[in-house]
Amino acid sequence: MPKISFRIRSDKAQAGIYLYFYSSKKVRFEFPVGISVRTAFWHKRHMRVKDSAPEASQINEMLENIVSHMLRYLNTNGHLELKKKELLTQVKLALGRPVKMEKQLSVQARNYVKQVPYLRSTVSGGLGLTKNTERLYRRFAELVEEYDAFTNQPMMLSGLHKRCVDGFVRWMFEEKRYAVNNVGTQVKCIKTISRNAHAEGMKVHRYALTLKTFSLSRHERYMQIISKEEIDDLKKLYTTLSGLDRTVCAWMLIGLYSGQRVGDLLALKPEQIKQGKNGVLVNVLQQKTNLQVTIGINDPFVIDILKTSFPKQISAVTFNRELKIVARLAGMTEVVTGRKVNPETRRKELGEYPKYSLLSAHDLRRSFATNLYGKVPTPLIMKMTGHQKEGNFLLYIGEHPNKDHYAEAFLSVLKEF
Repeated sequence: MPKISFRIRSDKAQAGIYLYFYSSKKVRFEFPVGISVRTAFWHKRHMRVKDSAPEASQINEMLENIVSHMLRYLNTNGHLELKKKELLTQVKLALGRPVKMEKQLSVQARNYVKQVPYLRSTVSGGLGLTKNTERLYRRFAELVEEYDAFTNQPMMLSGLHKRCVDGFVRWMFEEKRYAVNNVGTQVKCIKTISRNAHAEGMKVHRYALTLKTFSLSRHERYMQIISKEEIDDLKKLYTTLSGLDRTVCAWMLIGLYSGQRVGDLLALKPEQIKQGKNGVLVNVLQQKTNLQVTIGINDPFVIDILKTSFPKQISAVTFNRELKIVARLAGMTEVVTGRKVNPETRRKELGEYPKYSLLSAHDLRRSFATNLYGKVPTPLIMKMTGHQKEGNFLLYIGEHPNKDHYAEAFLSVLKEF
């Protein structure tokens, strides 16, 4: 157990108070805390200001704050090599004195957002990141500030060691009840911001620079794929619907045959469509990647919707809510395994639910890729979805009904020998 005490080292009328730190690892530090006291009112044995002094209450409270703050810090960082400079910083924080704010992870995260317009996108190669990426880092900064308030001490760039990061991760899982992928994304943000700060010459703990990110393993992922038979049922249902249900069903069918993200899907306009040699061509500037893609659609039913009954614009929130109703009307009531948001906890929970209740707009895009995989060359599908790497594409579609494609192709080649 570390020992924290206070003393004065002068016989003058006014003397500064020194903090004396002695750990079980034979580490000793002694330094001034920036508080002075009248020598006559200092109690050497109690190591506090005597109650008879007018300033006793104020100074003794400050010393107690230092002790409690230091103990919290040591409980988190005591297994590491302690440095005098870091202990001095903790004393300043305990007393509410200013420290170099740029050393805080939350401040550096906000600085990173300010640099967004001048950062190079790894996808498009141009300057500026997407609005979703900018929103991600703004939310990350807010999350770190929330954790700082929870622990009553800020996460510092130089203090992002394993125990500190593990505490943040544990808080996200246990207190915030975040999903695995969400927590993994926040850890990735720590690594990105730390590397950026390190590149600017700031002192960053080496652990943060080599963080290993994580997500749900493949066997833990439950994807809801709308099959060809279910798509046919949607087409039959479409002819019987009217109003909002008909609009939602139309967007679902367009999504199932275009494979675009919900933002790009619902932003489609008739002028983006033109006639091709073997079907219609749809030009899309993808919001997430800033890539220009052209999708080919040859299904007569969907082409007719695009040309003669183009659906009205609706919001993504409305679409995600109403598509579950349309899916239920189309008969997607099979009980399947998946993760669904619990309205009380507002967190996804694994369980057995009717398929329609698990569907979201993104499942249309995943169904598009999955249903074509093994039937259309993978590079062509990737041109439609905008995926850059085949490994990412295969991870995206996960377990799928066409996963035996390569084995079947291999066996067909063997027949020729």
